[in-house]
Amino acid sequence: MLQVHFEMSFEEINETIGFQGSGMHRTLEVIWPDWDAEQVERLVRTLRAPDLSEDQVREFGVFLRENFQDAIFHRLQSFEKHAFEYGHARIAGMQSDLQGMSVAVEQVVRALGGQGTQPSKMFRDLWDGTEVGRIFKKQKTLLERGLPFEDLLEEIDALRGNGGENEKAADLILATRVRGSVHHAVQIENQLELEQLLVRVLRAAALTHASLKPVDAS
Repeated sequence: MLQVHFEMSFEEINETIGFQGSGMHRTLEVIWPDWDAEQVERLVRTLRAPDLSEDQVREFGVFLRENFQDAIFHRLQSFEKHAFEYGHARIAGMQSDLQGMSVAVEQVVRALGGQGTQPSKMFRDLWDGTEVGRIFKKQKTLLERGLPFEDLLEEIDALRGNGGENEKAADLILATRVRGSVHHAVQIENQLELEQLLVRVLRAAALTHASLKPVDAS
């Protein structure tokens, strides 16, 4: 009503009402939280790592919003919800979210300029000319072997264990293989392992964004 009658913006009203009580947020911010900001903060908490700075993750979040890739936010939110639920269905929910995240990651990579129908080709093209791309291309057997991703995890993890750019290449391969297995039920039922896999699949998109759109240090 204030916006209509007095032609006030939400920001002006929010500033006028201000803080009520001892909370850290203004009253209207508690009633109507900023969904975009909440999702980016969740993304930062999930992805921040030695090879992904907070600034890089925040820029990735901005890219997702500006390019209508909100499925990443929804999948991450859903996964966290299932992780803290009780009952037998929560693991099934996390398994479904893992597969859904791999599809969302594919769409993000396409929004970053990836061409073709296979994530492996898109990653190969987008990382061409880099050490990660070189490692990725050398793993043709891992990328093309017709097995469920669970059967390849030991080899993918061994590659990741070599450290450095191998970690990034291994996460790209994992995202590719999880996406290729979405028509089969996920066999992993350990919650901690599912959490680690989801982060690694999501990292594939964030790392690709960071490689293509470096943050301006200035």
